[in-house]
Amino acid sequence: MPSTEVSFESDGYRLAGTLTGAADPVAADPVAAALVLPGSGKTDRNTDSRLPGGQMLRGGVTRAVAEALTRAGVSTLRYDKRGVGASEGDILRLGMDDRRADARAALGWLAGRVPGVPLLAVGHSEGAWYAAELAADGAVAGAVLLSAGARPGEEILTWQTAEITARLPTLTNGIIRLLHIDVIRG
Repeated sequence: MPSTEVSFESDGYRLAGTLTGAADPVAADPVAAALVLPGSGKTDRNTDSRLPGGQMLRGGVTRAVAEALTRAGVSTLRYDKRGVGASEGDILRLGMDDRRADARAALGWLAGRVPGVPLLAVGHSEGAWYAAELAADGAVAGAVLLSAGARPGEEILTWQTAEITARLPTLTNGIIRLLHIDVIRG
């Protein structure tokens, strides 16, 4: 499956990505084109994360989704978040509005690359929120939501914090209690 390294602009930053299956849109003749959006965290276009010390944690979710879609005749675009991989920016300064703007910029770039085919948004985890928003706005013909939250974001984050805190070492939990820190409420 042919893939091409690409880049596009979003809010003054150059974001790097991979276009799969549509290096030559006429020859590829895609049935649709999909923007593949990753979940939260410092993950790249493949849903891989660089760990302290330089090791890579290979999640590969968005890469696997893109490969499956390409085999079905759907061209895909996935990209590194700002400040991750080959993209410019600082991920620690980003909010949801920035990630939403980047998704819209990526979709606009993809639409210009494969004109005349239906556009889809495929989002994993947090990326599912952006895919749903693109569908609700009519920016795409359809959306696929993978591992999407079924509760409000605040409720999800509260649950995740409680789960993580419960698994911290005893000494760490003791220090948290000693300092009267409420890790859930802040």
